[in-house]
Amino acid sequence: MLGLLRLLRLAALRELRGGWLLLLGAALLLLIAAALVALPLVFRAASADLALRELLAQSSRSISFADHERDLRPPTIADFDEVAAAAAEINERHLGAFPNLLGDSRRILESPRSTAYFTRLDNPAITEGLLAYLMSFEHLEVHARLLRGAWPQGTAEAVIGAALAEKLSLDVGSVIAFGGERLFTVSGVIEPAAVDVSGVLALHYTDVWFDLQEYISPGGAVIPYYGLFVEEETLAAFGEAVTHRLRTELNPSSLNSDQVGEAIEALAAWSQQLSRLEGGSASVRLL
Repeated sequence: MLGLLRLLRLAALRELRGGWLLLLGAALLLLIAAALVALPLVFRAASADLALRELLAQSSRSISFADHERDLRPPTIADFDEVAAAAAEINERHLGAFPNLLGDSRRILESPRSTAYFTRLDNPAITEGLLAYLMSFEHLEVHARLLRGAWPQGTAEAVIGAALAEKLSLDVGSVIAFGGERLFTVSGVIEPAAVDVSGVLALHYTDVWFDLQEYISPGGAVIPYYGLFVEEETLAAFGEAVTHRLRTELNPSSLNSDQVGEAIEALAAWSQQLSRLEGGSASVRLL
């Protein structure tokens, strides 16, 4: 009798062990099947993300419309207002469905480069002349920190980057003769409010604009130049053609994976519409 009970218990254990193995095998098959179903979705999402990055690399980030004449005259602030209003409507039409994708659109104005003369504080006997240009950034005071002095008041004052001031031996009170005729007094010295680790901080607010820059001529010569930050009204009264740009920053990290496909189509349409603005030509990444 005891022998029979032992045989029955062994048989039960064997059946139980076989059942667990069957369940484990079935679960493993289900996992493999799920992985096979999910893999195409994963690869499709990765491919969509790659396509989005490629599109962003080619998309318009700004509108420049002062490189040519409008109605045989240099463009004005009023012309810029018209382009900005049209761009805002295009932004809303194509990108308004994607919250947080579209960042702020802000204005950038730049004068043509001209030789600007200044006297170094470390050697007052020397007057240097370097290429320079005037530039105005909308909401600069939000993106820059005033180290000393004051923000420009009126059309005869400018602020400069701290790194630039050190290299050229300039400071608050220095006078710069832009084009040999327009005199600007340095009212303040500034630096970026935040470190631009990526090198692509929105709206040109990168460290390079606060420092001495270099232009490589077609012949290979290295020509240094720098920028003076001025008020918008200074450039409005400049009297010559001023490059007006409207800069829009995009934030693709705000997109969900299921939005990427629609966002790619919307961004392509957005870029094409910007390029067709009357009096405007879209340009790629002004960084």
